[in-house]
Amino acid sequence: PATLLALAQNGDEATAVNLRLNQAALSWLPRLPQLETRARLGDPEEIWREAQEGDYEIVVVGHELQEGGSEAERMAAVARHLLFNLGVSVLFAVHPRRQVKRVLICTAAGEPGKRDVAVGGRVARRVGAEATVLHILRPDVDADGRERAERHLQAAQRTLTALGVRSQTMTRPGEPLAEMLRVAAEEACDLLVIGAPTPPAPQRLVWPEFTGQVVHGAPCPVLVVPMQE
Repeated sequence: PATLLALAQNGDEATAVNLRLNQAALSWLPRLPQLETRARLGDPEEIWREAQEGDYEIVVVGHELQEGGSEAERMAAVARHLLFNLGVSVLFAVHPRRQVKRVLICTAAGEPGKRDVAVGGRVARRVGAEATVLHILRPDVDADGRERAERHLQAAQRTLTALGVRSQTMTRPGEPLAEMLRVAAEEACDLLVIGAPTPPAPQRLVWPEFTGQVVHGAPCPVLVVPMQE
């Protein structure tokens, strides 16, 4: 089930917004018979209010994500609230795709890194896509760290296999942001999945410093999954 949400700034816009919603819904109903439409009055904060009331698992946003400007700042605040307060994954569809064939799941070793594998794997199964699980090894990682990463990747692949998703694993040395974006481009991925650490998390990069850079720099849509400690 899915809900198509649109915002109207005031009552005067509500009629036009509802008309656009109904037109959009008609084009999707053959493939999404359970699609609902909903219009709300107000600013982007209404997105997370709807997410809270509707108990959604993923919220998809796809506009007003350019750097700077009050609208972009409000959208970033909405994303933070969805991820860190409601625990809802956010799909940033900045670059549209007609279909999803290849999913790149970027994961950290350890318990918090398992959720992005599980959520990314569920999406891949639903759309019939193949998945690559990527782990970035920092230059100073020791032998124990490499072994821990390898065990994590093996467990991730077992999870995807249990979901019925064809997958492969990959490790890359280097700086996480640059390597994620490089692999996403090299692999011609249709969806990039990353985890967002739960703040406060000292010495970790969180939105907007890291997550925001991935969203703006990726060549494909980005699914951000709130990680659990």
